[in-house]
Amino acid sequence: LATATATGALYIESETYHYLRAPSGETGFYYFAPALYRGAANDSIRIVTPTAIAVLAGNTQSASVASAVSIKPSVRVTDATGTPVAGVTVTFAVATGAGSITGATAVSDSTGTSTVGSWTLGTAVGSNTLTATAAGLTGSPVTFTATGTAGAATQLLVVTSASGAAAGSAFTTQPVIQLKDVYGNITTQGTITMTVSAGATVVGTSTVAAASGFTNVGITGTADTSYTLTFTSGSNFATRSITVTAGPAAQLAFSQQAFGVTLGSPFSIQPFIDVQDIGGNFLGSATGYVTISVNNGASLIGTTTTSVTSGGAAFTGIGLSGGTAPGTYTLSYKWTDSSGNVIGSFPVLTQSIVVAAP
Repeated sequence: LATATATGALYIESETYHYLRAPSGETGFYYFAPALYRGAANDSIRIVTPTAIAVLAGNTQSASVASAVSIKPSVRVTDATGTPVAGVTVTFAVATGAGSITGATAVSDSTGTSTVGSWTLGTAVGSNTLTATAAGLTGSPVTFTATGTAGAATQLLVVTSASGAAAGSAFTTQPVIQLKDVYGNITTQGTITMTVSAGATVVGTSTVAAASGFTNVGITGTADTSYTLTFTSGSNFATRSITVTAGPAAQLAFSQQAFGVTLGSPFSIQPFIDVQDIGGNFLGSATGYVTISVNNGASLIGTTTTSVTSGGAAFTGIGLSGGTAPGTYTLSYKWTDSSGNVIGSFPVLTQSIVVAAP
């Protein structure tokens, strides 16, 4: 029989039986599987001893809760020189996050690689960890981390209802809507849309990202009327009722147009102008002034600026002069101060008036 060298080499004692003898100072014979080596007697075989284990792939991933990570965690087993070692048993186990695995025990292959079958994260958003253990090796246990993220929304919840619904203005309290996945995790994926029932319209931004929420949404509608708000995200929705109140002054409207023209004389029917909010609600508490003017070189008789009382401006003694007959003229009504200077951004209210031939 051949003897081992001082360097620790082993020699094949027999091509038939493939037994190896340990170096001097060690006792016993070691079986060397024929499937792993083919050689002639007296060939030198190096002893490989696993010493370390480290992450190879699959660390610091993210995936939706209750789903498997895309890269299966794997480790590499090496000896003191960094050479991969085959045949080492590695045990994988879920440490935190309440997930699950398959293929918990894996033997390192010819590249020293050991890979778990699969790793499915737990149902809660947040950190999950997995360990890979090989007893006695430096670096054992190896820890893998993965972050569970919320899944697709399956629930829509109204956390804060809208309130303060002055017609045409943003709600004083904006609605707060929350989306959750099937496991109750809050998700910021997708968008949320608010609509309102018939008779009212939405003002402001009606569709927002779930992550940002509503900031300036409101509705118009008839004062003292209840409407239904519907919040939708995909197939998920919720409804809430809200009652509109009159909003701030925003426009002028006719209670009565001027009618009955005789040049140089007051109209037979004098104009009466109401102040309304953007939703067309009459504002009985409105104050201010309304000023009337005419185009095409004509002029008006009477007092052209009158005050708003109890929400309305009643003109008296207004008539047309300086025009020609027949002819058509435009009367314009504007929200002004007491001197007739336009204030605010009210649209101009107009009407046409016809002067008949004498």
